[in-house]
Amino acid sequence: IDGLDVKGLEVVLVEDVTTTGGSLLKAAAAVREAGGWVSYAITVVDRLEGGANKLAEHYITLVPILTRRHFAE
Repeated sequence: IDGLDVKGLEVVLVEDVTTTGGSLLKAAAAVREAGGWVSYAITVVDRLEGGANKLAEHYITLVPILTRRHFAE
């Protein structure tokens, strides 16, 4: 978190590509440590390798713009 106090704020995370969700979970932990909360993460591409399910276990909904299926067609 750089340049903004997130205490008491809802933060939406943004990522380019999501695979396992590990990077988003680390970012969410940092936001929560700083007093904010995360309910949603937006990703440009969800590789459909379990990231959405892993995030859901931590009460974060992954919203993909595209998925791997868009590139397989």
